[in-house]
Amino acid sequence: MFADVSEYCQMVTHPGQARHVIDRAFKTVLTTRSVATIIIPEDIQESDAQPSPPKAHGSVFSSVGWSRPRMLPDEGELRKAADVLNAGTKVAMIVGQGAAEADAEVVETAELLGAGVAKALLGREVLPDDLPFVTGPIGLLETKASDNMIRGCDTLLMVGTSFPYAEWLPDEGQAHGVEIDIDGRMIGIRYPMDAHLVGDARETLKALIPLLRRKEDRGWR
Repeated sequence: MFADVSEYCQMVTHPGQARHVIDRAFKTVLTTRSVATIIIPEDIQESDAQPSPPKAHGSVFSSVGWSRPRMLPDEGELRKAADVLNAGTKVAMIVGQGAAEADAEVVETAELLGAGVAKALLGREVLPDDLPFVTGPIGLLETKASDNMIRGCDTLLMVGTSFPYAEWLPDEGQAHGVEIDIDGRMIGIRYPMDAHLVGDARETLKALIPLLRRKEDRGWR
């Protein structure tokens, strides 16, 4: 049961394992952006704390410290993405929770492309709604502005979202697409994309922005 909902499931079998198992669970959660499950039997909970488990087969040890890796897509794929975005005249962006720490880069990208930005449910806090190019939510609770933008766009840029509602995305063949996602398993599964940028949203946008040309025609906005 636990394996179905958790990337990491561990039972503490010795009092000395507790802090090491918990440390490993946090590292797993931060690395995979998923759920971790720790099972602590009652007898272990009532035992005296011990600094480390015995030096034996199957014991879990850990060390303090974790840092997020800098994940960037292939340079050729970045250039392909820039070509797609530079060629578009009506660019729509959809951002999700993966763009939470890339708000400045999302704004700069949108300004260069003359794009509107819609927000998936988990991306509601990425940008404030009072920015003039933010169309608000998309999907079940979407705004008319977001719907109009998606229906009229010729290029779609999805950043840090696996937005699952195909009925609110452009019709297949309507728009060229670029997607940024840190999880290669999830990229390109919602809409046929021309460029697939597997990497951290902030770092990827930083690498992409110098390749983008500012669109002087603001008519789309």
